[in-house]
Amino acid sequence: MPSGTIRRGELTGEHLLQIEWTELLTREEIGDSQILSYHLEFDQGTNMWVTVVGNPQNYALNSVIITNDIVAGTVYTFRIRARNIYGWSP
Repeated sequence: MPSGTIRRGELTGEHLLQIEWTELLTREEIGDSQILSYHLEFDQGTNMWVTVVGNPQNYALNSVIITNDIVAGTVYTFRIRARNIYGWSP
């Protein structure tokens, strides 16, 4: 599972967030199986997680640009998990 790897990309601006994370590559990280999808979610401090990418449709890239409903000055919390042929990480 990706852990502590989410960061703001350099394209981030007042009404755009670029979110990047470290791609899982080693045998230990991927559980001896290719990563099929990452599932990225965010919360704006309401304890209501909103899916950005990855569920139900696969998303295998390690960066995304978010432009919908971005509010300048708002603190966003992100979480990510990965899926391989064995299922989703916790």
